Amino acid sequence: MDVIRTTLQGLELAPPVKGELLTVYPLLCPTAPDPWYELARDALAGKTLEIREISEGGSVPTLRVTNSGDTPVLLLDGEELIGAKQNRVLNATVLVPTKQTIAVPVSCVEAGRWQYRARQFRDADWLMDKEGRARKMRRVRQTLRDGSRAGSQGDVWQHIEAKAMRMDAMSDTGAQEEIFARHRRRMTEDEERFVPGPTQVGAIFVTGGRIGGLELMDAPATFARVLRKLVLSHAIDAMDLRARPTWRKGQDDVRAFLEALEHLEAEWYPAVGLGREARLAGPGLTGAALVAEERLVHLTVLEDLESMPVPGHRRRSD
Repeated sequence: MDVIRTTLQGLELAPPVKGELLTVYPLLCPTAPDPWYELARDALAGKTLEIREISEGGSVPTLRVTNSGDTPVLLLDGEELIGAKQNRVLNATVLVPTKQTIAVPVSCVEAGRWQYRARQFRDADWLMDKEGRARKMRRVRQTLRDGSRAGSQGDVWQHIEAKAMRMDAMSDTGAQEEIFARHRRRMTEDEERFVPGPTQVGAIFVTGGRIGGLELMDAPATFARVLRKLVLSHAIDAMDLRARPTWRKGQDDVRAFLEALEHLEAEWYPAVGLGREARLAGPGLTGAALVAEERLVHLTVLEDLESMPVPGHRRRSD
């Protein structure tokens, strides 16, 4: 936890920015370096990155990723990939080494399709919804103890189906993509409202009157490129939460929440690709981090409603 704790202690908490659906507390780091990798969207556009099925027949939990460029490529946990035989989301943050092909763990977010739409994948404009990412992270943390990042595919499908029903966004193939497509216009104001500052490397997102989570990158240039994806991930949940009760309010003291993250339990593993990966957990929280070159490249800690103890209720079994 040392590199995570040191990074968190070096952050500055800026005043909140309020949108229609979200309130965002920027996290600043004036000494943050420039990124030493490319994001997937840039590498795909430059044709140095290929993301395909693992074989012609395909395999639901695994994709083949080839980086033919001279720079590592960063793919984010929860990032949706659209195309090939069915849409997927990443089960881990991955730094793909240069001049290499690796197998990357994923979950399907389109249960009703298993035929080629395109040979290659493209990245979506969003990350998986915040609640779905938290559930998936918790499940992957459990299976990783047995050497697998598979998580629970059934739980992912169940979550998407229930969310699509609540949000009137059912599709013929059960695609998560339809939820975002149906409600994208409603989230436009928040997309445009949150403009990253020159030293901003992260944010704490407040949704429905409680803290939804922290999202952190190692460089302002990287955070600026992924901020809209993060806003959509949290904003789609803000719309959903308006239609159903929440289990409890979040902490009022955002600074105390930030300090509490230093004490999360961490389980460390060799990462897929470059670096080391941590899986994090605390009361009502779940998260993941990628450390490479002694830098905290990516950190996500999310409120985990499913594992949060509720007074007078028996905790749901994992």
